[in-house]
Amino acid sequence: MVIRASGADGYNSYFQAMDGVNSVISMIITDRESARRPDVVRIVRDAELVFFAGGDQCNYIRRIKGTPVADAVKDVFRRGGAIGGTSAGLAIQGQIAYDACPGQSAKSVEVMADPFHTDVSLSRDFFSWPIMRAIVTDTHFQQLGRLLVFLSRTLADGKEKRVIGLGVSERTVLLVGRDGVGRVMGDGPVHLVIADSPAQVLERGKPLTHRGYRIWRLNKGETVDLKRLPATGGKTIDVIEGQLTENPY
Repeated sequence: MVIRASGADGYNSYFQAMDGVNSVISMIITDRESARRPDVVRIVRDAELVFFAGGDQCNYIRRIKGTPVADAVKDVFRRGGAIGGTSAGLAIQGQIAYDACPGQSAKSVEVMADPFHTDVSLSRDFFSWPIMRAIVTDTHFQQLGRLLVFLSRTLADGKEKRVIGLGVSERTVLLVGRDGVGRVMGDGPVHLVIADSPAQVLERGKPLTHRGYRIWRLNKGETVDLKRLPATGGKTIDVIEGQLTENPY
């Protein structure tokens, strides 16, 4: 299974979902050289569960992406182990990651006013989990606008015809099985957003106009099949000249 969590209290729901653990090894990887050390790689590869802590997801991308440690995490998943993370550890799980590498957190009001704002920094294929293809995850979910910008920017790349956003709230877990079915645990909710049509205005220095996002709110105990996304229900929302047309919360 694959586990996604957001917020410090997500740890509790995470380990409850796993019925506890027998032992824990905490590791701090400070550079890419450390992520290549055979002893570090061996410890990661031998794990049954790998959990990425919160912090700055850019550190994970700069220090771990493309290294033997990242390959070891993939090995854990391939043999049936669980992978997850909170906050920054969640941000790196989707195929498209908001990497925060410029150093400032993207703010909805700023990036909807300019979807090419310097704080809109996206990376691809940290892990490339099959069930997380064309998915952007967002954490501490309170700013819908920036996730919509991430989806619009990704869709404009032309590599996907449809992009999915998962906004995970504080103290909330989305527990995703290998079958692609995710269950909301913790306080909830999780928001699922789909963008499958191009933006009307997506230009540097100009406010975003993008009509036709679809959004669903998933509360505690509810499920979503990431392989067979809902075709009905939810709401349709628009961004017009950098402004949401309604509050979908």
